[in-house]
Amino acid sequence: ALLLVLGSFIYGLAVLILLGRGWLRSLLRDVSAAADKPLPKLATPDPTDDSAALPDSEPPPTL
Repeated sequence: ALLLVLGSFIYGLAVLILLGRGWLRSLLRDVSAAADKPLPKLATPDPTDDSAALPDSEPPPTL
């Protein structure tokens, strides 16, 4: 487990050194901007729209 943590730390440090801190800041800024976007309003589906595709069913027989 120690090697996994140490390897992850070294990998993160190498990425940070090679790509620079500006890359990390722009990545975090893009992620936070995407999270702030409002979701589009979706129309509520009409349950009767799908009923035409269903086969006609007869009521159950009365006993």
